[in-house]
Amino acid sequence: MQGYCSLQLWNSVGTVEGRAAFETWFGKLITENEEVSYFEEHPDVVFISRDTIQTMYEILSVSETHGMDFQSFFDLLQRVGEEKGTMDLENEALDDFAPLDVVKDFATSFINGFREGLDLESLD
Repeated sequence: MQGYCSLQLWNSVGTVEGRAAFETWFGKLITENEEVSYFEEHPDVVFISRDTIQTMYEILSVSETHGMDFQSFFDLLQRVGEEKGTMDLENEALDDFAPLDVVKDFATSFINGFREGLDLESLD
């Protein structure tokens, strides 16, 4: 049964609509873990806390799948946020936060990469 459910999940994220639905679902999952934060410097950006990102890190088994410890993963999310212009690494108030859009982008890339690693076409 677990294998069947997993196959159904991977088949559903094989479409553009399925990947968008996964990204939306994952964003809701993350934002409902605890309150999101907003900062004056980036009023239109939703930030999530380090604790929530730790939960995501564990759910997605990032250490096993990407060989990355949590601190390196968290730093990477923050650097991506800075590159996108949605966070400033020099702002100490943001030290324990990362932008939600960066986390959702990671989740989408994660699921896409995992799907590409499976040869589901051969199962049809």
